[in-house]
Amino acid sequence: AGTVVEIKCLALVEVSANVAETANVAVANVVVVVQKIVLMEAIVEVILAHAKSDEFFNKIIRK
Repeated sequence: AGTVVEIKCLALVEVSANVAETANVAVANVVVVVQKIVLMEAIVEVILAHAKSDEFFNKIIRK
């Protein structure tokens, strides 16, 4: 038989495995949300970059 520490570790592994299974579903959802946020940020950055370059070109054209 294992020591008390070993038994506690096994119990922890068991619990964390169960938590991980339920967490996996949550994590999957979080990952999707994060991916969407990152994608939106990237799109916003591209739009801002275009807006800045448009301003830049407009300044040159107006001169």
